[in-house]
Amino acid sequence: MSEPSIDISQYVELIKTRGGPGADPLLLVDIAAGIGRDLANAGDLVTEHFVGEAHQTGYSWTQIGDRLGVTRQAARQRFGVGPLRLLDNAEIEVRPRLQACLDRAQAEAEQDGCEQTDTHYLLLGLLHVGVAAAALDRLGVTRDRVYEAIRTLFGAPTDRRPQRAPVFSEDARQAIEGAQIVAWERGQCYVGTEHLLFCLATDPGSQARRVLNYLDVQVEAVKRELEGAVPHRPRRARRRKREQVCAFCGKSASPIVRLVGGPGVCICDDCAHRAVDTLSQPGR
Repeated sequence: MSEPSIDISQYVELIKTRGGPGADPLLLVDIAAGIGRDLANAGDLVTEHFVGEAHQTGYSWTQIGDRLGVTRQAARQRFGVGPLRLLDNAEIEVRPRLQACLDRAQAEAEQDGCEQTDTHYLLLGLLHVGVAAAALDRLGVTRDRVYEAIRTLFGAPTDRRPQRAPVFSEDARQAIEGAQIVAWERGQCYVGTEHLLFCLATDPGSQARRVLNYLDVQVEAVKRELEGAVPHRPRRARRRKREQVCAFCGKSASPIVRLVGGPGVCICDDCAHRAVDTLSQPGR
């Protein structure tokens, strides 16, 4: 058994102090186990902090995984920063399946040697799991067909590995933000794969939309597939402006009839003059 690389004497003394004089050995075991859990949690937080700094600096999940002795996927899954933290809206829950699809999109972009994860990779990631994957499957959109469209429209991937981990392009970020907005406007407290697919399909200028066009997938077809998951935006009832009329003679406002409004009532200038004349007469 190898010797510990740190001095444990301080922790031994801490455990004895917490247990008190003449403490039962099993009580000390309990205290030691608790301190061990605290130290393990602290170690995870410290590692997570420096992994986050390394990834933000530009090191890929492959490089980080190699240092940790795990695969790229394991490193991304454990330490990956949720890219949906683009809108500071605590009332919107990010569904785990959507997060998994976004992670897959970034992995696909990195595999192709891209420095950015654009919207066509978001579409590719949505084939991974969730409502969007089921909808795309019903529309005949498969991974192989999407890859074919990407290669035809945007060229073959490069052989070089990017120096930095791919980041979301501006279009991709807008699509992710748009998915949260769509969910919010529909009165839904979560954002899922269906909301992101809705945004990708309805953006005519995105690369994802170009892929769908290449595959002859129409926007209305996507909307029909998502109809149960993404409800229509509720329409606000248009209030009819109540026509103002004189409460005494019934005349409406016009270029020759002026109305004076009060709380819930109007009076025209003729009736106002008559009222003044009547009130000015003696005995009235």
